[in-house]
Amino acid sequence: MKFRNPETGEVLSISDAVDHYCKQRWCDNCALREPVGDPDKVCADWAEYHPHEAARLMGFEVVEDDCVEPRKHKEEANMDKQTSESQEPFFAFLRLFKRELENTFGDVETEGKWYDLSGTSGWAKALKTASEAKMPEIWALWDKLDWWASDLLDCWLVDCAKYMDLCKEEDMDKQKPYICQRLGVEVGERFKIKHYSDKIEFWILENGTYQTEPPNKANSSVALLISLDHPDRIIRKPRFTQQEVERAKAIKTLWPCAKAIVKAESGAISVVGATIELNVDHFPSLHPGKTVTLDEIIGGAK
Repeated sequence: MKFRNPETGEVLSISDAVDHYCKQRWCDNCALREPVGDPDKVCADWAEYHPHEAARLMGFEVVEDDCVEPRKHKEEANMDKQTSESQEPFFAFLRLFKRELENTFGDVETEGKWYDLSGTSGWAKALKTASEAKMPEIWALWDKLDWWASDLLDCWLVDCAKYMDLCKEEDMDKQKPYICQRLGVEVGERFKIKHYSDKIEFWILENGTYQTEPPNKANSSVALLISLDHPDRIIRKPRFTQQEVERAKAIKTLWPCAKAIVKAESGAISVVGATIELNVDHFPSLHPGKTVTLDEIIGGAK
């Protein structure tokens, strides 16, 4: 006995059909949750013993081994059609949204890439296109929100994409040379070392060696080796996300007199040259007690 997807005609084993169904929703919205009862039970096992009920709840047709009864069970499945249709459009929207992002930005397979793109003009364009085609209410809401609220919606969309396996978490530490992991820096990222010359910048190459600017400075290797046991001596420049860059550009456009972003020790953010209020989460890359110009942010994206 197998299940057929009435929309695509694809025939799946019962366990594959359950997996396909589960990937498109959360447990709180799953039609199998109540009949299965015990949360420790495997839904696929329950479906094997209750194939006709499972097919009806998930919106599939039952295909008997002799293929005699699929039409009958299609009618049973239609009893729960409203529930199925109310859940499917969001997954279709996210898939289209991902394709639109790929058309503009190329590869978007990692969670970090989605976060970097969120809030950009290309992100908004892809969101509008996918939403108007599949779920217009998403774009209508996003377009009405202030930028801090739309940021929250963007983060929620990334979490949904990750949950539905449309993007995956990226383990960057496995791609870094060991010295980068010890120092807490990225390959090519420029940094200074406390108690060493404040005019010397270091950076690590992909092969794990290092360079300085100016080059070949005396005792630079000693300072770097000491820092391996004292990574707190590493002074990193803020590295801003693309979303932070877009915010800085927006501030410069809307308030031409704005010059810099100041983050107080408390975390509160103010703008030099403009009287505006920013959410404390708008520039997470900027450390408390630090000031950075808008031009530095715009030129310092990851």
